[in-house]
Amino acid sequence: MASSDSNQQFLKSTAAAMRAIGGGVEHQVTYAGTDTHVGKADVRLPALPPRATAQQRASLRGAADAAALWLAHHDESTHRKLCPNLDGARAIFESAERARVEAIGARDLKGVGDNLEAALNQRYEDRQI
Repeated sequence: MASSDSNQQFLKSTAAAMRAIGGGVEHQVTYAGTDTHVGKADVRLPALPPRATAQQRASLRGAADAAALWLAHHDESTHRKLCPNLDGARAIFESAERARVEAIGARDLKGVGDNLEAALNQRYEDRQI
């Protein structure tokens, strides 16, 4: 199987798994850039290089799992109601919410936890933190 065919199958499988973990919501999934965005009807996941390493694939699975967990466990109306107005406090609140929804998945699904860890490690490497 050619590398691009293998990547396409991987991306399709990743999107399908994201939708399943996310509660079956049929979001449009695209792959571009380096960050993840979850919208009302779409999810943008990081692009996969043509010759992706196992680490890059695991990181992408982690980004997809994080998006799926956000879709499954985040309540936007509650978030808006409870979120503080001050920028610093808002950033902390949003980080805590992200940690909360990801912890649910990591606790319940070991593979998801492994993928989230890979994505976190990749973010640290990319940002050299």
